[in-house]
Amino acid sequence: MKYNAFFIDKVIIIRIKDIENTRVEKRNNITIMYHNEDIIGYNIFNVESDLLTGGLLKQSEELNDLINNELKKEDLPLLEVDNNKYFIVGYVKECTPFKDSKKLHLCQVDLKEKMVQIVCGSINIKQDIKVVVALPNAVFKDGTWIKDGKVMNVESHGMICSDKELGLSEVSHGAYIVGDDYMIGDSFFD
Repeated sequence: MKYNAFFIDKVIIIRIKDIENTRVEKRNNITIMYHNEDIIGYNIFNVESDLLTGGLLKQSEELNDLINNELKKEDLPLLEVDNNKYFIVGYVKECTPFKDSKKLHLCQVDLKEKMVQIVCGSINIKQDIKVVVALPNAVFKDGTWIKDGKVMNVESHGMICSDKELGLSEVSHGAYIVGDDYMIGDSFFD
């Protein structure tokens, strides 16, 4: 997730993993956050760019190039934005009404390599359909970052996407159902 907080001028904050940092290192205008030896984020200060509009920034090649140019200056690992691996075709094996809710459903979704539990509020969600699942760490074009979470104390691991969330429509029509030509476990965007 990349954003610059609107109350901090000319700063890009990048969170690579959503875990607690155990140490911080400063290199000129870049602060590096670590969890043990793994880099989990960067704060890049004094960035001059028209891309910094305040608040959450939309993901783009231009933004990624700007960030990587700053990281190159300090010989830091570059960011690779391969969101394709986070948008996977899944098969809804089970879909049951969510207790204490008229709109939510608890879905067991087969992703080929694993089964995941997802709480879904789409109006057309049902059993025995293929859908697009945004896995944890997926980032939508509007900057929305998907994480594991809980809905009404029930774990949810990802999100079943609508056509609007995938950028295929201006208006959401519920869960985006894909045809038989899509294989379970494959990247949707590939």
